[in-house]
Amino acid sequence: MRRRLAAGLLAAGALALPAAAADAPADDPRPDAAFAAVHAVASGHGVDGASAFAAQLAAFRADAQHACRHPLYARYFRARLGTPAPAPCDAPVPFLLTGDDASDDAATDGTRLLQLDPRRVAAVHLLFGGAGDGWASRFGHVALRLVVCPHVGATPRRCDENLQEHVVLGFVASVDSVDIDPLRGMFGGYKAQLVASPFMSVYRDYAINEFREVYSLPLRLAPNRLPQVLRELGEVHWQFADDYRFLTNNCATMLQSALRVIAPEVLAPLDGAFARPDRLFESLRASVAADGRVLEDLAQAERDGFYFSSTRPFFERAAEELLLAMAEPWFLGFADYAQRDAGGRRAAWQADAALQSRLARERHLHDAQLMLEEWQAMQAGRRLLSQAARYFEEAELPARLAAPSAPLAPDVAALLARCVVDPIERLRQPAPRHAGIPPAPQALPLRGKTLPDECARDLDGPQVLAALAQLHPQGQARWDEVVHAARELHASVDNVLWLKDLRALALQAPQR
Repeated sequence: MRRRLAAGLLAAGALALPAAAADAPADDPRPDAAFAAVHAVASGHGVDGASAFAAQLAAFRADAQHACRHPLYARYFRARLGTPAPAPCDAPVPFLLTGDDASDDAATDGTRLLQLDPRRVAAVHLLFGGAGDGWASRFGHVALRLVVCPHVGATPRRCDENLQEHVVLGFVASVDSVDIDPLRGMFGGYKAQLVASPFMSVYRDYAINEFREVYSLPLRLAPNRLPQVLRELGEVHWQFADDYRFLTNNCATMLQSALRVIAPEVLAPLDGAFARPDRLFESLRASVAADGRVLEDLAQAERDGFYFSSTRPFFERAAEELLLAMAEPWFLGFADYAQRDAGGRRAAWQADAALQSRLARERHLHDAQLMLEEWQAMQAGRRLLSQAARYFEEAELPARLAAPSAPLAPDVAALLARCVVDPIERLRQPAPRHAGIPPAPQALPLRGKTLPDECARDLDGPQVLAALAQLHPQGQARWDEVVHAARELHASVDNVLWLKDLRALALQAPQR
């Protein structure tokens, strides 16, 4: 019975539009409820529906490429006007990837254009990141995971293992400040977009940096539905913009709105709507619209790539290994280790000759220590970014540089504007919106490097550093916090390099 019901839902998904589209007269030029639903998903609530209807209808009738640029709108008009389906689009679907793993190109800052062949997408999962420590993440986060195969025709196992190319699509708030403003989060003020990220970036943020669990729930979408679903998600990715509200218009509610129009078979078995991400995940996990069986045994699910546990236990075990190897332990456990500064950690190793010897000789112990220090370096980098961003935000640097009475030499002011203000402003801006899927996305300018090459050199001058220290209302004391964070990052990186050299030298030494 369960299988027959699932099969029926898959077959019904091919229609995937609200009933109003089928009931409306084909010659009625006015927007209806079905168009309102499509328009809200494709563009958000900030664009007038009547003008959008007229523009999309005209393009549908006149532009042979309309179905490729606006697949969601085109499917609506085909259903309403009864026109035959056009020739399928053979172009790949572009996505602008953002995140730490998005680009290795030094000319761009964490962005890369991905041209995705729909034939390489083997499945779509609901990705759920467990509850975080912050108030905005207490109910978790939901998104879609595209399981991208290494090539067309790859085996399911090869596709599942191809984690480096998997893509996560999620509705997120574009937060333009260091700290989240609760009022803006509750009542609107942050822009929401459907953001594409490399799966490995999402995994690193959740499982390693924030110690959150990640669940990947396969959705029961028929294989022949995947290309159209992917293209319509591509349109939303490039065009959609709306207000993000953490309780009423969040990652879960916007994803459900999109799925009701793009893949209604996913939500058909559920009772009602869910404002909380965790409840949406649990309801889908128990429904016939998803394969919840893969998460029944989490140990097996972790081996198969459907569950990714928090990495905290690994770091705790690494800290325990290190404690057992010490003659005189100087920390109590991982939580205590994480609070120690980089210089103190290194001084403790160097004071313990027996520990140094074992770190050099015993790979298991060395790997445990190295893992702890690499984590510390990552956290130090995050703290430095946060401290620097907060300093310049509180200093109101753009306004200070624009003031006629700014106490800065003109050349220093120009340097700060080019190398500090402009990069920060670029990073704070949400991705630009386009009218549907761009016909030539490769021609779009990607966000440039955060810091031009010459800035790293010019900002290091004593005159500039002295000026930076005086920009904040609290003066030198606040700047010293940024300097301390920078020194902590450098010291943590030096610790990592020292550990690697220690092991390398031991391996090169002649064996007795």
